[in-house]
Amino acid sequence: MTDYKEIIKTKIDNSTGIKGVELSLAVMDVVNPAIFKFEEYWNAITELVESGEVMELEFVLPQIDYRTKSIYFPKGTTWDAPNHV
Repeated sequence: MTDYKEIIKTKIDNSTGIKGVELSLAVMDVVNPAIFKFEEYWNAITELVESGEVMELEFVLPQIDYRTKSIYFPKGTTWDAPNHV
């Protein structure tokens, strides 16, 4: 069985922020796209975010406002959110 959590955490910890699509492609490079199991991948990343092991920032771009995108950061990352939108 592939340890998606460990692969995901390593990829995120070695980045300064990684977009969701880039993260999934990076994990596929390690796992092999032919045997990549999206459900296991998604469950692993969800557990890592919920446990606080990785940070997720969700955002919506004006050009594609029908879709929420995510970028992932290593544990301990902080940001200073503006008081306006």
